[in-house]
Amino acid sequence: KGLWGRPIEGLVAVVDYDERKLVELIDTGPVPIPAGGPAVNPDQPDVMPAQGPAQRRFRIQGQWIEWDKWRFHLRIDPRVGPVLSQVSILDGDRRRSVMYQGSISEMFVPYMDPGDTWYYRTYLDVGEYGVGSGGVPLRRGRDCPEDAALVDAAFVDEGGTISTKTGIACIFERTTGDAAWSHYEVRQGASLARRHTELVARFIVWLGNYDYVIDWIFTETGSLKGRVGATGIVQVKGVASKDMAAKSAANDTAYGRLIAPGTVAVNHDHFFGFRLDLDVDGTNNGMLIDRVRKVDLDKSGPDKTGRDSPRKQIWQVFPHKAKVESEAKLNVDPRQPALWRVINPAVSNGVGNPVSYQLRPGMTGMTLLDDAEPAHRRAAFTAYNLWVTPYQPAERYAAGTYPNRHPGGAGLPEWTASDRSITDTDIVLWYTIGLHHVVRAEDWPIMPLVESEFELRPFDFFDANPTATEGLRSTDR
Repeated sequence: KGLWGRPIEGLVAVVDYDERKLVELIDTGPVPIPAGGPAVNPDQPDVMPAQGPAQRRFRIQGQWIEWDKWRFHLRIDPRVGPVLSQVSILDGDRRRSVMYQGSISEMFVPYMDPGDTWYYRTYLDVGEYGVGSGGVPLRRGRDCPEDAALVDAAFVDEGGTISTKTGIACIFERTTGDAAWSHYEVRQGASLARRHTELVARFIVWLGNYDYVIDWIFTETGSLKGRVGATGIVQVKGVASKDMAAKSAANDTAYGRLIAPGTVAVNHDHFFGFRLDLDVDGTNNGMLIDRVRKVDLDKSGPDKTGRDSPRKQIWQVFPHKAKVESEAKLNVDPRQPALWRVINPAVSNGVGNPVSYQLRPGMTGMTLLDDAEPAHRRAAFTAYNLWVTPYQPAERYAAGTYPNRHPGGAGLPEWTASDRSITDTDIVLWYTIGLHHVVRAEDWPIMPLVESEFELRPFDFFDANPTATEGLRSTDR
């Protein structure tokens, strides 16, 4: 049934690792060991039979991958996991740069139980454990489609020993079943549409009880998505309560939910911090914040023609180019909407607008912890959904290079303290996906995959929809 479902609660050894001495043995008293969840059958048949391998449209040459108009380099880093480099897209006969490098930078999973045996469970998975080194071999037909290409990766450990992990990542093309775009022409009685096809580079990491599926997704319309899915076994504690009618239930569930007899899943957060070094048509980039705001109309109207309008209010877009780092510490606020774009002011599209790529946020749960909270100080990058910094080669990890031995404040807070310029230079975006996990009964004994993503999409980068003249399909009505 697995060790994660049957914790021995209330027993912790505090060890001074430097002195190699036992400092304290915490024993809060006996608690019944939960029975654990029902056994998971790894040989349970799939609902749908595997379809045969399809003809691949992508090409792998060493570490380089080409598909449709995209070209990129993929490697597996022992610390941050899958890293995309030199991502470019073909526009006519011109290959144009989009992103120099993109990867996860840090992950933060703090549990919300202040007890002696739980308060320290505030994991910085990238800096403390390593995502790439925890990669697992992938299986066609289960972790990836039957026709996926499996990718090996070489690692060098702390002692200089080289090892190879086979099938640690997979590459595959899929048709989503959705339309990339669609339009019905009533006069012609015909429907024009294009199916949505994408390329996926997938990596799965095992980190204790949790498993994470990391996908980089390329689309034919020029978008690039980063997606993380959480699955595995939720971390639980043993309690006396067998059900919510027990006298001890209120106390036992103060910091979590009873999901099985004698088993409480503790509330926690998941934060996935990404480092996105965009190079939109080169490195001469800037951060543009398009603020969408309500406008109260006067009789002159917004076009200043003097024409009176029956409308009293509209909204308009007010662009603001961030000059320094403090102007680009941003949070998603539905009451004050904005578009976040990396622009190249030196390159224009066909109608004269500067080319850009827009970051479209996904799950944007914010930390609820104050700056004074020790756990938050170690992962202060979670204070904002987005940070923007000028490129510096040594600035790679959002919580700093050595977060396991740092009291807090390293990484992004330290780097941005000098409020450097981010105007017309090589800039890096640091975007964090966040979610608060209140565990439900259906997350036990193994948690269904929960996915969160963001999108980098072209915004005035092309002169038109890059697929609008390709693959038209007409269906008479």
